[in-house]
Amino acid sequence: MFAWFVGLLALTTLASVLVARQLVLAGLDERIDRDLVQESEELRKIAGEPNPEAGAPDVTAIFRAFLERNVPSRDEVFVAYVGGKPFDSRPTLPFAIAEEPGLAARWATISATARGRVDTKAGELDYLAVPVRYQEKTLGVFVVGAFVERERRESQLDAGFHVLSHALAGCCRLAGCG
Repeated sequence: MFAWFVGLLALTTLASVLVARQLVLAGLDERIDRDLVQESEELRKIAGEPNPEAGAPDVTAIFRAFLERNVPSRDEVFVAYVGGKPFDSRPTLPFAIAEEPGLAARWATISATARGRVDTKAGELDYLAVPVRYQEKTLGVFVVGAFVERERRESQLDAGFHVLSHALAGCCRLAGCG
């Protein structure tokens, strides 16, 4: 009878770990999406409303202002392109993300907001790319990205330890430890 109960406890603990993992990952993806959108909204505030009488906005000044006022979080990166070429990026990474083959060609030339996930030399990156447009022409593109692997690992470990600690507490109660 006791072995049956321990087996059931092990099975429910495993199921709890799997469910907790999925919930944590879903919450993490939602938080990353919110962070990416928040950064793009900051850029839009700096860019302001288009003024046809003033002519095309100075996209380099917009990007400089954003990069001076905002510091990327630990696993976040900002990349700006002007005229289809890399303009600036933050933080400085061990490789030039703005010039990484495939990414530069994709990001530098977008004409509509794009969201996605790509593999880079530094790991998997969730990104939101926002073009700065004036009169049907893309003047520049701003990309905000979040490297997700470290946060996923940490979140999964936290969820696993949480469930495991509850399972161990249950075993201790069964064994009369406390």
